[in-house]
Amino acid sequence: YIADKEGLRIMDVSHPEAPDEVTLYSVQRGTRRVRRMGSVYVADEYAYVADGDGLRVHILDVSDPANPQEVGFYDTPGKARDIYVTGGYIYVADGAGGMCILKYTGNRSEK
Repeated sequence: YIADKEGLRIMDVSHPEAPDEVTLYSVQRGTRRVRRMGSVYVADEYAYVADGDGLRVHILDVSDPANPQEVGFYDTPGKARDIYVTGGYIYVADGAGGMCILKYTGNRSEK
């Protein structure tokens, strides 16, 4: 999982000498594609992506790596730059917004 200026790249590295891109998910904010991703953290079947370009944390269901689906987001007060997930909480380094601590409460059966 790589967050870059194009979006979130999901790579197959089962053959490290020849990694293969499974998909590129272009993160959208409204009608505009995000131009620069901050960072990504993958836990269980979810990728938590710090927007980097603006004010949002995206939560993607990556249980099917070829077809990631956004299942949630949170608009932060600053610019979401870095992200870490542990113990059910999402820690976001949010630039001038300081640190945000979030909890994703979505349920796969409610999608």
